[in-house]
Amino acid sequence: MKKAFCFMAAVLFVVFAVGCSSVTIKKVAKGDTTTEGLRFYRPAPYLVVTKDTAKDTSLTYKIIYLPDKSEEYTIQTNAGIGTVENTYTLTDGWELTNYTDKRDTKITEAVTGAAGMVTALATLKSVHEDDKTLQAITPGIYALEFDENGMIKGIKQVIKF
Repeated sequence: MKKAFCFMAAVLFVVFAVGCSSVTIKKVAKGDTTTEGLRFYRPAPYLVVTKDTAKDTSLTYKIIYLPDKSEEYTIQTNAGIGTVENTYTLTDGWELTNYTDKRDTKITEAVTGAAGMVTALATLKSVHEDDKTLQAITPGIYALEFDENGMIKGIKQVIKF
């Protein structure tokens, strides 16, 4: 009886040590090339301003998303005792746009992601920090700058057309 109890305790220890299946999403430290897993970047919104070819004075505005190279992440899967079936969708090879997993365990875990979405810009002029004069927007690509609350505080031209 004592041997059976010791054997059962050892089996339970191994089961808890190995653990259940899990999925971990973690940020990759700058310069880290050794962390394993599927790598992806968080998207950053940019404003693209182009001239309307039909009208010389009319500008067209569009929000696009490009990779934020300072926000690199990995998804790591640990099957543990069970199995994990994962489905990932990387758009343009860098943006995680869909993730699903199917596990044979009863433990509920959720992986959530946040992607910023810019729905509208009240005005398409930026305020110059030094002299507070308004500067007209010219064709190019602009990075949207956010404050600590996630609100747009300004735009900065990164490419001029």
